[in-house]
Amino acid sequence: MKRVLFGLLAVTAVAFGANPGGSVPTTTGSSGSVGVPLEVRVTVLPKGPQLVLVDENNVLIQKLSFDHGNMVAGLSTESTLEKEVRLMRADGAAFATNNSDTYKAKFEATDLNGNDIGSNGKVLVLNGHGAASSEKIDST
Repeated sequence: MKRVLFGLLAVTAVAFGANPGGSVPTTTGSSGSVGVPLEVRVTVLPKGPQLVLVDENNVLIQKLSFDHGNMVAGLSTESTLEKEVRLMRADGAAFATNNSDTYKAKFEATDLNGNDIGSNGKVLVLNGHGAASSEKIDST
């Protein structure tokens, strides 16, 4: 057990020693610095006729989340949240080249279990947790 602890201490010391940063500032207006590794990831998708969902800034939506934030049980019995989502072609081209074609898009929402929510008058129920585990709020 002691060997494992000493080994862990040695690895920790080496990790901090690799990039120790500057001295701690001691006067007003002074500055210090420290560095950490930075990793940038991006997946560039090819242009094409595929349909994609984008936000209001034309940024591809990978996962659409509706965050209702924190709510106090008993202060509200209902929560409504709106989010703008745009359907477009991945190559940015128009759906049709003439003005006579029309398209309809149907958006369906399902919960994590695959059950339909938010359509045909259905309402998602937000369940409380912890001390408010018995509380429920309807969401649209």
